[in-house]
Amino acid sequence: MIRPTLSKVLERRTAVAYAPLLRGSQCRAGIARFSLPLARRTSLRLFSTQPVGNGPSSPASTSIADLSKMLSAINSPDSLRQNLDVIFQTPASLPTTVVVQLLKKAGDYQANDLLPVIYNRYYEIFGYADVVTAEVIDQYCRSYNLAAIRSLYFFLTKNRCPISGVVCEKFFLSLLRSMENERVCLTIAKEMLIQGHHLSLKAVHQALSLPAACDSEMIITILRLANPKELPAPKMLPILSKRIVSLSQAKRHVSVYDLYNYIVLIAPTRNHSQFLPYITKSFEYFVERNLSITYDSSDSTTMRALTRALLTKRFNKPEDLSPFVAFIAKSPILSGIVMDELFLHFAAIGCKNVDSSTWSQLIACNIPIEQSKVQPIVKTLKQNGHADIIRGFLRYMEANSPLALSKDTVHELEQICKENENRPISVPFLERVASGAWDGLAAAETTAFTRELPSLSTEEREKAVVSLYGAALHSRDERVRELLRAGVSSLGVEAVKAVVERCVKKEKVYSTLEAKQFVLALVRSKRVEDANAVAQLLHDKLNVGAWRRSEA
Repeated sequence: MIRPTLSKVLERRTAVAYAPLLRGSQCRAGIARFSLPLARRTSLRLFSTQPVGNGPSSPASTSIADLSKMLSAINSPDSLRQNLDVIFQTPASLPTTVVVQLLKKAGDYQANDLLPVIYNRYYEIFGYADVVTAEVIDQYCRSYNLAAIRSLYFFLTKNRCPISGVVCEKFFLSLLRSMENERVCLTIAKEMLIQGHHLSLKAVHQALSLPAACDSEMIITILRLANPKELPAPKMLPILSKRIVSLSQAKRHVSVYDLYNYIVLIAPTRNHSQFLPYITKSFEYFVERNLSITYDSSDSTTMRALTRALLTKRFNKPEDLSPFVAFIAKSPILSGIVMDELFLHFAAIGCKNVDSSTWSQLIACNIPIEQSKVQPIVKTLKQNGHADIIRGFLRYMEANSPLALSKDTVHELEQICKENENRPISVPFLERVASGAWDGLAAAETTAFTRELPSLSTEEREKAVVSLYGAALHSRDERVRELLRAGVSSLGVEAVKAVVERCVKKEKVYSTLEAKQFVLALVRSKRVEDANAVAQLLHDKLNVGAWRRSEA
């Protein structure tokens, strides 16, 4: 019977013990198999490393058996320092289990200054390894050295190391222990979402209990990182409900409202009336702190100023208005809302997808609109032609101020609704994009616009691309960039060049990400020569930095 060598035993044990860390990672083959040497990388240094210890000189090929004896003999920080140089002079097949044990001993003996030395020596010789990185993070956590963990993360990402999802989770949970690391944690979370990594259910609950998970942005980010199979939307609701209560008690009222919106987003059909007391406090806080207006529903002048300020400063996007309407229809704050200001704001910006029950609740509030205040609303409705708002406004006026609108005005508004229903969707779509109201676009609208592109004139398509480029500069919605690429693909190369110059001249902003869309659209249409020509224009004439033709 042939007995396995100690080297094989160590490799086998390491593979079993650290399989979760290695699974799915993109570690180099030599590191994953713990046997093949990698090229020495002396140019990358995490920390400046000086020779450690004054141990006896040893041959360049210490055996695995000798390594095992050395590890067993290390029983103090001094012996660890003395043997460190000898251990790293072993053959290139040094198992990661040995390095992990060295890091554990450094942590056990509180020799925290040796942690970066050990990690750096291994990294320079063998490159990146998930198991070693995970262990050094654990040891840094024992001494609460979050600054070192943060520096390690930036170092690894700068050098484009293939960090696995498990190690990303360790970085995320470790840095969440301090509120100072909130932005770094959001960066890690964004990268995890891009790479398709998820937090385990245990990690989600642990993350929600850490100090940095104290506002709506971080709470929602943590829940988005959860595996949908382990934490579906119905199971998120109890977590969010408890958070709303705790944040309200902590007077984090802005976060309360944001979490309420997220609940409405993931469970739109549920009854959320139990949250209204907390949301009302959120509004009152916002009014008093952010608008410097004292909430007093009995003072019409104050409430007019409040309504205008509240809408223009907090609810200035179409996607914000629908939940706002749903809220004020049920909330005690409605008694102070001035309806003509509300409808004027709706008409100016546009509020889609407000269901009939919400309009019915608004109508039931029985707050009349004075005749002198009606004309500005009608004028704005005629200009913008939002059919949903027009119908809601007519219903409201019929119920609460039937004499304020003449029959001719009612007929004219009804005609506008009919005309808008028969217009090609691209026309109102482009008008909304040009006005900056692109965030509330429905999927059906974007699909219809793409379908109608070929039927538009060249001039209309050029205008569409200019509008979409401006929207893409200010939007994180990938749909806007998809539409931009679709518009670019429908144009000839000379038209694309002209549009590029118009876009940059109009916006006066150079954005590498948005500039790429012009070239990517042509590449995906298999128009490589046209793509090169446009890329050359971006690089030479417009001087768009960090963008090279080779990236196409």
